[in-house]
Amino acid sequence: MEMTFYLLLPFISLATGLANLLVLVFVSWFIQLYWPIVVSLLFINSCFNFYILSIYEHETRRLGIIKKLFFMTIMLGYNYLFYFAIVLACYKKIRRQTKRVKTTHVGVGEKA
Repeated sequence: MEMTFYLLLPFISLATGLANLLVLVFVSWFIQLYWPIVVSLLFINSCFNFYILSIYEHETRRLGIIKKLFFMTIMLGYNYLFYFAIVLACYKKIRRQTKRVKTTHVGVGEKA
């Protein structure tokens, strides 16, 4: 069961990421009608983030309420950015764009 889950995880991530992005785009077009959906989705996502941060705080005793709210907001943005990254990675994989451009470093490898 566990192995099946890990084998299906890329496809599950792609499906949920694509679904979230499509909902976000659709709702953005009709924001005046569907703003309760946006608020609900952001609230649900924030609750999960708050729970994760609460567990972290319980284990480490490092966060206060202000830091927890700040990190909860940052995690919210990260989650939606991550959905976009999943879809983009799949798109590049399908198009066989697997070559990565290396950054050139000035002075590296040059003899003095």
